[in-house]
Amino acid sequence: MEIHSCQGLEHQGCQQFLDRHWPSANQQQFGWTDQQRWQKEHFTLWAEEKGEIVGVALGWTLGGVGYLSQLLVAREHRQRGVGSKLMAAFERKCSRCHKLALKTYKNSASQRFYAGVGYRVESVIANDIHGIDWVYMYKEPDNDPAC
Repeated sequence: MEIHSCQGLEHQGCQQFLDRHWPSANQQQFGWTDQQRWQKEHFTLWAEEKGEIVGVALGWTLGGVGYLSQLLVAREHRQRGVGSKLMAAFERKCSRCHKLALKTYKNSASQRFYAGVGYRVESVIANDIHGIDWVYMYKEPDNDPAC
């Protein structure tokens, strides 16, 4: 046996292998074979003031989870409600999700911000990327059945 390497999924045979074998693995584990259920729906939200972008939020939804992957507000626009408005827009975008989630630096201003808008620590990821401790945070959305 030989082990090979390439960047990403450049080797066409590997993608074909995955396409052929994942449906049966999903059937065994979850009881369904539809690979589309694993496709993330990515989105971008941004705040503008006087035609200038002052904050951006990136996220995706998958399988009933809305995930905030990035939130950044320009330093000179912080503490003015921009982040809170982007979070509210994120939660509206994910209104059909059963869980909202994100990952941020442990014991940081961002962790305190997310806690302030209702997110709770689900787990700590110690010594992760670049040796940084992270927290995985979540919130159960206020899904209004009338929506």
